[in-house]
Amino acid sequence: MRALLTACVELDTLAVDVYALFADATRDAELAGIFRQLQAEERDHLKWWGDVRRRVDAGELFAVHTATHVTAYMNAIVSTLRSMLGTMPELLSDDDMLALAASLEFFALDPVFGELIRQSDPLLGQDRLQQYDAHIERLVETMEARRSWALAPHIALLRASSGPPSPPDPDEMHDSVTGLPKRPIAEEAVTELCSDAGRDDEFISLAILDLELGPLYRQDPVRAERELLHIVSAITPLLRFTDLLARIDTHCFAVVLPGTSVSMAKMIVMEIADAVSAIATAASGGVASEWVVAAAVTLAPGYRCDGSVAFAAAEGLLGDVHASGDFFGSRELS
Repeated sequence: MRALLTACVELDTLAVDVYALFADATRDAELAGIFRQLQAEERDHLKWWGDVRRRVDAGELFAVHTATHVTAYMNAIVSTLRSMLGTMPELLSDDDMLALAASLEFFALDPVFGELIRQSDPLLGQDRLQQYDAHIERLVETMEARRSWALAPHIALLRASSGPPSPPDPDEMHDSVTGLPKRPIAEEAVTELCSDAGRDDEFISLAILDLELGPLYRQDPVRAERELLHIVSAITPLLRFTDLLARIDTHCFAVVLPGTSVSMAKMIVMEIADAVSAIATAASGGVASEWVVAAAVTLAPGYRCDGSVAFAAAEGLLGDVHASGDFFGSRELS
């Protein structure tokens, strides 16, 4: 519980720093004002975590049940984003900044954090939860107002996490081990990208990566789960801020890649495969293996379909790749 709360503080502290950098970096005065407002709200959130910790110390709250990897994943977010921000913030576009801001809102993905916010104060907790929902809504509305089709995956992510009055089962929306969104969100992201007329001159790619981690799990299942988190942390910096990584099955991941051609998708997948293989080979004591089998489908400019069609095409291609004994295949849909 304490480790989880420490991770919450670390993530919100990073958010305060990030929004300050973004407010100074953007040349859009209105957007700078929104970043300043989001920064002030993140400072309030830090106070909430302090209140939760005090209530835990006083014995008023008991430990919450969540996967231990969630804490590690939050720490990985902090570590990865801090290293990314080592580059000059002014090199980031406004869309990059907003996509990165969306990735900071880990708390929206897991209902345990909403419960902690509610329990931060016996009288004000529900009001605080509503304030957090408004914080998410402000970010989403800002992203939607830009009419930037490349932000669709992150808008879909945040919309799904807040959800309608009767939201779907949160376990169907995000993975409790890695914290990543699951297939329904990735499918919705592809659907939103395809339906936006703003992308009629742009490619969209969807890559599915099947991690062949059987040797690791046979050696030590617990360690294998830790290595899986290590792998996710290694994949993240290889993606652009506007890309969306999702866990769609036990060892299967999907990457939604806006504005990405067939050749670019292949290059990105090869970089990911190299990173995964390096980690898995080291974890297995140097055992050589084909650790990743992948497929990427690319939707040609103007080609429209929903996410389920794109996923079916990618999964069909992945099956063909497995059957051929190869490790990668690509196909353009037009």
